[in-house]
Amino acid sequence: MILPLAIGTFSFVPMAASDYLRLRGRPGSGGALFAVGCGLLCVSTLWLFWESSWAELCRICAVPMGLAFVSLLLLVYSVFFAVRPRQADQLACPTGMQPLVCHGMYALCRHPGVLWLAGFYGFMTLAWRSRQWLLAFALFTLADVLYVCYQDRCIFPRTIDRYGEYQKTTPFLIPTASSVKEALASFKQSERNKWP
Repeated sequence: MILPLAIGTFSFVPMAASDYLRLRGRPGSGGALFAVGCGLLCVSTLWLFWESSWAELCRICAVPMGLAFVSLLLLVYSVFFAVRPRQADQLACPTGMQPLVCHGMYALCRHPGVLWLAGFYGFMTLAWRSRQWLLAFALFTLADVLYVCYQDRCIFPRTIDRYGEYQKTTPFLIPTASSVKEALASFKQSERNKWP
């Protein structure tokens, strides 16, 4: 049980190293390291499934399992698809900087991936009701929070255009009533823009 937890916790180290390499102007190496980190997290999660007993499988609750699946979809969407900047933001972005994405999921908070990762492992804990999933929830969420603290303070202000302004207007992790309204409004706006 210790090894998959250790692998999952360690997986955030190559992710953080990937950001450091991108900051140093080596995006190719950074992308490979980020993929390694994601792969290690997937391996550790599948290992946790494998180590869960059949007795636990028989008492799994369908509702938290379904919510875990929804959280996983939102996590993948936040990290890989919601980070696409609008065309106007790309055109206005200074050379050498990444355009700021502050609409949709990223109007909710600055690091929505943490919410959905915590949701996935939290709901898996409720579904399996086992100590190993509880430890995975605690360790992986803590590692992810430390990782995004590093990004938020050391990496993004130096690599993303207008990130300092974004920090002043959008919550770090916990959404507020106004940020939820802003996120919903920007989702509605983007849906309207799809149709002539």
